[in-house]
Amino acid sequence: MHMRPDEKVLKIFLKHPFPYFLNVLKTVLLSVPFYFILYFIREGFSSSGFIWANLLVTGVFFVVIIYNGFMYWLDKFIVTNYRIVHVTWPFPTIRREFETELSEIQEIATKEMGFLSYLKIFDYGTLKIETAASKVTIFFDKAPDPEGIKHFLYSSVLHKDKTV
Repeated sequence: MHMRPDEKVLKIFLKHPFPYFLNVLKTVLLSVPFYFILYFIREGFSSSGFIWANLLVTGVFFVVIIYNGFMYWLDKFIVTNYRIVHVTWPFPTIRREFETELSEIQEIATKEMGFLSYLKIFDYGTLKIETAASKVTIFFDKAPDPEGIKHFLYSSVLHKDKTV
């Protein structure tokens, strides 16, 4: 993202941490059968071979957790005084940027996790920003407090843009 000469970043939003911790929990639960398999075939290993096999399984799942963390935390939703930029990384070598001018925003829709979203730990969802003539639609998945982001955009950014 290249900034214009008088452009200022107003706020950067990262994804909510709770869905990431759910993915970590799923990965840990997925590793359990591999440890059971190693336990049942332990007679085929020497004691040091058994330890190395366990370390290998642990290392593989640790790398998976770290990889998912990088991909999760690199996604950003950036609000400047001129535009909104959504930076997403589907793979380590592929970076995608979606941006729209503040003046082109027509609708901001949110979707939250239901009645549990009253608790801050579960307050995440999807933010959808549609532009004039549907040139660009920005989806920010797993957004922290999507209604709060919507309120921030309307109150501090879009409302000022309309009055100037």
